[in-house]
Amino acid sequence: MAKLIQYPRILLAVAMALTTGFTHADISPVIQIFTGGLDGKGELTTSLHVNGTPQGITSGSYPGEIMNGGGVRITPELSYGLLESVEGSLYLPVVVDEHGQWNVAGGIGRLTWVPIEAPDEGGWFLGTTWAFSDYNWKYSQATLNLNGGFTAGYDDDDWLLVINAFLNWGLNDRYQSSNVPGLEPAFAAKHYFGENLTLGFEYYGAIGPIAHPEPIQLQSHTIFATIDWDEEDWSINFGIGRGLTRETDDWTIKSILFVPIGNY
Repeated sequence: MAKLIQYPRILLAVAMALTTGFTHADISPVIQIFTGGLDGKGELTTSLHVNGTPQGITSGSYPGEIMNGGGVRITPELSYGLLESVEGSLYLPVVVDEHGQWNVAGGIGRLTWVPIEAPDEGGWFLGTTWAFSDYNWKYSQATLNLNGGFTAGYDDDDWLLVINAFLNWGLNDRYQSSNVPGLEPAFAAKHYFGENLTLGFEYYGAIGPIAHPEPIQLQSHTIFATIDWDEEDWSINFGIGRGLTRETDDWTIKSILFVPIGNY
């Protein structure tokens, strides 16, 4: 079975906002879909996530907020296979704003468990992933966030189909008194062309509090066209995304470079 990203497959496709959601109100340093593959036990992988917003929202939703519009996010990552079905990851988001100023935005830790992996001949997978993030208040109205949920899908020699259903809790939101989590769905459909090339699309959404979603024009909805190239010792993903509502950045460009380090 062809695999789009071998090192590690969990980072395939660049999609789900690993932070507090791909939204107007929050930084988006990592955009990736979570699938059914992991680093093996003892495997260490480094990745570099880069995404930019050539055209997007520049007016903040609270005083002092730095928006995605005109900026670039650069986030190095280290992931490590703790067990055969458990992986841990650390991220250090760096933001270059529209004025060219560089700042470390905070830090992210993630833990992923995939008890059901797709077999080599193709099949279904199921897992769960959770992240805790600590941000500077200029990039997120809640500086402490908990984000997670499940990933499920199907993977064979021809197709990868994935759905992520995540919830996000802003643990110390200064502008909202509700502790109801926000719903952040994502899905991807990709077709394998041989061993190296994969083409497809990814969707990311943030619809607001799960108990009372925002009106559609106040939600975030983005679709990316993506291309992935997989070599034995490195892999890369590239995508161009279009925002579909007024509360979503108009255009976003993203990429991830994956390089395995070895076994430790």
